[in-house]
Amino acid sequence: MPVLSPAARLAVLAAATVAGIIIVGAGGCSSKSVISPPHPRPSPSISPSPLPSGSPTPTPSPTPAYFIALAYAQASPTIDPTYGQVDGMSSIPGPIVSPSPSMNPFATPGPSQIIAVNTGQKIRFYNYDVGAHTASNNGTLPFAGATWPPTFNNITGTSASPQGDVISDVNFSTGTLAPGSLTAPSPSLDYFTGAPGMYFMADFYTYNPIQQGAVPLRTIFIVF
Repeated sequence: MPVLSPAARLAVLAAATVAGIIIVGAGGCSSKSVISPPHPRPSPSISPSPLPSGSPTPTPSPTPAYFIALAYAQASPTIDPTYGQVDGMSSIPGPIVSPSPSMNPFATPGPSQIIAVNTGQKIRFYNYDVGAHTASNNGTLPFAGATWPPTFNNITGTSASPQGDVISDVNFSTGTLAPGSLTAPSPSLDYFTGAPGMYFMADFYTYNPIQQGAVPLRTIFIVF
């Protein structure tokens, strides 16, 4: 092996040192872990609010507080000590008990009577009779025991007052209620009792009877 001069040995040593540095550097780079860029975090899934289905359900109309029966043929006249004879109208007292369903959810008519109701209450009339009838305001009583009007004087007569009208209106009438039966009475529109007072209530078809002495379908409504 040839003997290197001092200058040559320095050159070889320098080259070896540089090569060592490069190897160590390369080894350092290879030993480092590669850091991957962070993965984007998925956004939380938000379920859409359910869409409203159609229009809101309307609030059902309240059931009438009073049901009044017109039962001229079935109900006997009643002699009231203050108002005299009343005939063919009564409050319907309770649930119907029948093997067959009825248009009217309440019981069959009671005896003819003076009818007392509270002001501002919904009211409906039912005709249980075999003939057509009306329930019509036939005047205001000026005092308890006042004389019945001699004739039917309601100008509305057989035409029905608009739904929601009040029976205290001097022109109130159910209009003609078609013939009905004990299991399928004919209903009126829904009305209201109206202002406090005492009112003659009469039937267009029987108040002016052809046969003298016949008692018309009539009663007194007292609204408190």
